[in-house]
Amino acid sequence: MMQKEYSKSFFFGVLILVLSACGSTKELTELTTPFLNCKMDLTLSTAEGEKKIPAVIQLIRGSEMKVSLRAPMLRSELGILEYSMNDVVLVDRTNRIFASGKYMEVKQKYRELVSFETIQSILESAASNRQKRKLSGASLGWDVFGVKSLKLTSFTTSPFELRPFVPSSRYEEVDVDFFIRVLKMQLADQ
Repeated sequence: MMQKEYSKSFFFGVLILVLSACGSTKELTELTTPFLNCKMDLTLSTAEGEKKIPAVIQLIRGSEMKVSLRAPMLRSELGILEYSMNDVVLVDRTNRIFASGKYMEVKQKYRELVSFETIQSILESAASNRQKRKLSGASLGWDVFGVKSLKLTSFTTSPFELRPFVPSSRYEEVDVDFFIRVLKMQLADQ
């Protein structure tokens, strides 16, 4: 009788532990706010093999987007990609350089880059459909940065404030070509 009581207690304890460990599988089916936030893992092909770089995407629909690339172990910010309907700003925090330009001018050099509207559409689709969360780097035009693939996770619609990058005197402005070469080398070393 006593062993039966322990078996029931053990069973309920395990059941509670299993249920509490289960994460939410809820998908964002309705995007009712202009805000969309998600985590992203970028996979880069390097001479030593594949490397993963964590990132965070913050999107204000119809307006602007910020992608923050993080150091894998330290989680400090390596770089920023700011997209708006018309402008692109690239920031390398480690080397203290940045490049900016009109989207159409940058697109002329790097035809792979996709528009703000296309990226927004891809993110919205991924937020509501789990099958669309694993993408190639080319699908966002980020293969130009050396990105082979990416995985989107942890979508939320919580409000946030996007602060645009304002360079201090420690940052040097460079052209987009130079910036992309430096960023590829830096990401490969992480």
